[in-house]
Amino acid sequence: MNKKLFLFMALTVLLTSAAWAQSANGYGQLTWGATIADTLALYPNLVRANRAVADSRNPANDFSDRGILAYSEQNAGNDIDRRLFFFYQGRLFLVREQYNVRDVDITTIRNRIESVYGPLTKKPTERGRGRGPAGIPVNVTVNAYMFTSDNLEIEAAQIDGSALLIRRSGIMVEYRDPLIFRQVIAAW
Repeated sequence: MNKKLFLFMALTVLLTSAAWAQSANGYGQLTWGATIADTLALYPNLVRANRAVADSRNPANDFSDRGILAYSEQNAGNDIDRRLFFFYQGRLFLVREQYNVRDVDITTIRNRIESVYGPLTKKPTERGRGRGPAGIPVNVTVNAYMFTSDNLEIEAAQIDGSALLIRRSGIMVEYRDPLIFRQVIAAW
């Protein structure tokens, strides 16, 4: 085998391994536990979200008094409508990507994730009723897929809701640190 070709292949394997290690312990170039300043340095278009979750109309969804802050970015590229970075006690523990189903479907998202991390497991379909804006009853169906490792959980879900004659769908992908995520949930 040609020495240059061998060197190129070896370098490709090393770089791929380094990229895998980096992405398997965080989000993109960030590792879990990164500070807000570290995150803003890599994602300069982030702005402090009014609420720590997507529904800014509901003050009950503001978790800043529990040590959770969120920063968001609109039109983040790769079909991402909105990206939210969540910090617990100033450290990154969760990133949520939100997609519009007019632009992309759950199969495309699932294939993107599987090409980097490996197979996702289908979770049971969840159906339920809830309340939307102004207290309107909403029927909700969630189809989700999951990837789990020691340092990373990924949940990709298509959420379909209907209220009266209105139907709305969205796709959400969460990348999270499983250890910190469980600590945050347990603290509530």
